[in-house]
Amino acid sequence: MSMILFGQTANFSVYYDSVLQSQGVNVNALAQSVLDYCEYDRRRLSLLFGNILPGAVTVNLISGGGGGSNNLVDTIWCKVSTNTNAAFLPDVVVAELGEILMNLQGHGWIAYYSNGEALSRVLVQILYPSRAWLAASGTDWLNTNPRADWIDNVENTDQDYVSFGCASLFLNYLAYQLNYRWPDIIGTGAQNTNTLNETAMALGIQNAYHNFSTQMATQFPVGTNVQGYIPSWIDDPFPYGAIPPNGPQLYL
Repeated sequence: MSMILFGQTANFSVYYDSVLQSQGVNVNALAQSVLDYCEYDRRRLSLLFGNILPGAVTVNLISGGGGGSNNLVDTIWCKVSTNTNAAFLPDVVVAELGEILMNLQGHGWIAYYSNGEALSRVLVQILYPSRAWLAASGTDWLNTNPRADWIDNVENTDQDYVSFGCASLFLNYLAYQLNYRWPDIIGTGAQNTNTLNETAMALGIQNAYHNFSTQMATQFPVGTNVQGYIPSWIDDPFPYGAIPPNGPQLYL
């Protein structure tokens, strides 16, 4: 692997593996897409995390089928190919940079647990709602029977779509059904158990999983394929029912 520097901003350096050119990958478009949005997204993520900021970050474009990884400190790897859409690459950087911020914040969001994986995906949905489907996983949980409780429990892996699908839906439930602010949800975290129930209880919510799962079962009955109800990419079908008194007057 021979990494070549493509360009830099104040806080980011973007490199690409020289092998990508021989593979016919449009490295110029991909790397430029990262450079165009990295500083903008860094600032937006910082606002969600209570104004904390990461240090200098290196983004490496390497050969692969998609997705990304990071070292939780200062380096991100994006796996790209000839099929990678340059317009979507900032989404990968957001998810990985979000995990670096989780580690920097230290409030119990574990990047390689279901709660942290869910948050990284939801961050993409918040910053790029028109491309929410790229990070969606809620239907993986909705289509299980029975539906496991991944609110009182946390899965110690980021590879189980069912667990972080449940968690992604619940995070959106907190924000768009119960109207908690994202900085408050993220700032609360779960430092003792890493569970979303701990997050909910710290926000003042009792019986979180029961209320959430009941709401989901009402809208999407257990045992019914939810693709018949909503598009498969939606992790945020909220709100349902009457808008709470503290809710906004307009939803977009």
